[in-house]
Amino acid sequence: NITVFPENLKRALIFMDRLIKVLKKRGHSVTVENNTTYFILFGERIPICCREKLAKTFIEEGSDIGSDYEPTGLLSIKIEGTYYSRTWTEGRRSLEQLLPKIIIDLEVIGRKLKEERLERERKQAEQREKERIARETQERKEKELKNFLKILKNAKRHDNSEKIRQYADELERFSTEKGSLTDNIKDQIAWMRKKADWYDPFIEAEDEWMMGIDRDKLKLEKKSYYWWDR
Repeated sequence: NITVFPENLKRALIFMDRLIKVLKKRGHSVTVENNTTYFILFGERIPICCREKLAKTFIEEGSDIGSDYEPTGLLSIKIEGTYYSRTWTEGRRSLEQLLPKIIIDLEVIGRKLKEERLERERKQAEQREKERIARETQERKEKELKNFLKILKNAKRHDNSEKIRQYADELERFSTEKGSLTDNIKDQIAWMRKKADWYDPFIEAEDEWMMGIDRDKLKLEKKSYYWWDR
């Protein structure tokens, strides 16, 4: 990525060639993607360009004052597109003389970028782990609550089943003592015990007259008897 005036192109190419070769000898690499040159140091991509410094001049055209840019012959190396913006420009020293400093500065920036990336990745991994733990905790709590509610329902059903059996036993005892244990009461007692067995979560006996009824909600699903309502 070089933008200079034609008379400085050869020197810019020679310098960039030298810069790239020194970087490669130090274990780094260079790539070009989408018209952007990247120096890759310690696994971090640093966008680099070579520019010629321009001097702004003002031009009078009648009553108007315009501006233009003229070449200065001074070359610069610039980091683009990153918050580690940095420019090395010729002045008292040429780019060739600045080469060691450019290499050192680039490696310092590369190390910082790597450290920051690793820190970001560490924090992201830490955040993902926190989210995983929070998610698993939430799922476990939901499962625990679901199981508890199921146990609570079954406990209530079993307790109510036992109450029905106790009531049937008491009705049988009372009727026997009073001499009023008729066939109708006997049928009623047998009916209660059968329903208790149907409702008891430990038994859940089949009962043709209770089919389609939810044992927990104790609700009967209503069905239409007419074909046009189906």
